[in-house]
Parts: sequence; C-alpha cells; structure tokens
Amino acid sequence: MSYEGAELAALVDNDPAKLRQAKEVFGAPVTYPSLEDLLSSSTQVDGVVVATPSAYHYRLGRTVLEAGVHLMVEKPMVFRAHEAWSLVRLAEERGLHLQVGYTYQFTKAARLLRDTLASAAIGDLLQVSAVYASMVESYYRGRPEDYRSVFGFPVTGPDPRTYSDPAIAGGGHGQTQLTHPIGMVLWATGQRAEQVMAYMGKADLVIDLVDAIAWRSCDGAIGTLGGSGTIRPGEPEQQEIRYYCTKGFALQDLSRATVEVHRANGRVAIAGPDEGDPTYPSPAPVRGFADLIAGRGPNLAPGDLGARGVEFLEAAYLSAERGTPVQVQELPRA
Repeated sequence: MSYEGAELAALVDNDPAKLRQAKEVFGAPVTYPSLEDLLSSSTQVDGVVVATPSAYHYRLGRTVLEAGVHLMVEKPMVFRAHEAWSLVRLAEERGLHLQVGYTYQFTKAARLLRDTLASAAIGDLLQVSAVYASMVESYYRGRPEDYRSVFGFPVTGPDPRTYSDPAIAGGGHGQTQLTHPIGMVLWATGQRAEQVMAYMGKADLVIDLVDAIAWRSCDGAIGTLGGSGTIRPGEPEQQEIRYYCTKGFALQDLSRATVEVHRANGRVAIAGPDEGDPTYPSPAPVRGFADLIAGRGPNLAPGDLGARGVEFLEAAYLSAERGTPVQVQELPRA
C-alpha cells in the first residue's frame, strides 16, 4: 500500500467507525471527519482522491479544486454533464490536474489499441460493438455482504444503499458498470457521443439491471453496448469491445487485459499483461495521479474524458425514460 514518491497524508470519513478501521488498514498519520476540516488544517496535501458514493462527487470535487488542490475523482465522475464540464473548466482555470478513476487505460493492451486507432493503422473507425456483463446484482439489491468472500473487502465494504438507492447511485448497471467500457471506448477512439438511444430493464429492482445502448459519434461512427449485472459468483464475466475499421479490426477483452489488432493485409498484433501483472491494475489510477502531480507521467484519464462519459450516460438514461433518441448537445446546461 506504499508507492515511491507519494505519501498518504490523511484520511477523511464522516463515519467514525469506518474512519478508525481505515486508519488501521492504511496507516494514515492523521484523520478528519470532513473534507473541509482537512483543507483548513495544517496538513499539507498536494492532491485529494474523492472515493465516496457518486452522489457526493460534485460537491466534494468542487471543494477540492476551489481550495487549489489537485483532484482525482472516482467514476462515474458525476451524474450531470453540466456539472462534469464545470469541474473541467474549474480545474483548467486554476491550473490544476483533474483525473477520473478509470483503470483499464493503465494496461499495455489499452495503449496498443489507442495508438493503433490514433495512427489510422487499421483505417477509420466505422463501428464499435461491446458487451459488459459482471457480478453486481446483489449490490443493486442492497446486499453487498453477498460478495464479501469474493472481493474480500479490505475495510468495511459498501453501504447497502450505495449501489441500490438511485438517489445515491444515480442509476444501476449503467452508472456503476457501463461507465467502464464507455470510458474505454471514448479514450481509445478520442470520440464523443452525438446521439444516444437506450433501453433499460429493471426486473424487480428500482434501478437498471440490464441495458442496451446504441449511439452515433460526432465523427460518424456508430456503436452498440449491452450490459448485464446478472453474473453469479464463479461464473465467467464477459467484458469485450470490438472496433471495426475500414482497414481491419481490433478485439479487446477487458477482463483479460488483451487486445488483438487485425490488419486487412493479414498482419496481427497482440498485446496482453506481462507475467505477474494484474489484468485489472486497481492501484494504477491513484499511482498515476501521484505521478501526474509530480510531473512524472501523463494523465491517462483526464477530466474531459470523464465529462464525455457523463454526458453519454445522462443521455442514455434520459433516452430510456423517454423512449426516444437523445441529442447530447440538448442535455440541460444548468
């Protein structure tokens, strides 16, 4: 839990019991009951990681940036596009780093994919086809303890309402999970959604459990994304994205951290994790944030990427509610 060149300065939580447990696990030198207490204290912090339930990201993120401190905010960044772009503008105005907690970008396979698409080595992007099925249904039912033996929560695990209450989670599978492949597609392609059409199924829940989303990008490419939270413990998750271009295609498996690039001339390039590397490098985003602040590395998940993901999801939920396509530029601006 250490990283060369970075130091954990403090922990903040408004729940005293959770704060005590977190301090024991992470060895924080000092703790605070609120973000405001930390920022007004004598404790020196260069950056703050906001890893709370998503409903609180905007207020806390804005507080960090207004205090002149670099910010990493977990995904989904916020729920509304106008709030996301507001954070992006504020960070730019203050000359601060803003990073979103996406993880897949920190793999060797993802970098090969992005470089390939950016260089037009397989031509212009025509279509994206993705599926993201994962083990999260018990979260949506307010039963996170069902997964304790699977995930081995290092501290306390999620509150039962964190992913089941729409006022806190903002939605179900779309907000909690589809933000991952959406962030990857937007990062790898450099594109932005222009129009989104979505259908969402809730089964007996109050939030979406399954999703089917289609979109058109500003550059004319089209895409589809299917999502399901119904995978059970022990069953294989499916997290795949396919990119079809004018001179070839690429197959990305997020769960295995691999990419195959197929060119029209028959050449194939394959990238995957090195021996011993995790397929899901969970410490990488916060380590990348530390490197970013220290000037040692690039921002692989910048604020504008997070904002493009937010507007994509906001349009999807609005489309599912209305039963019609939604133009991203027509989303509320306040």
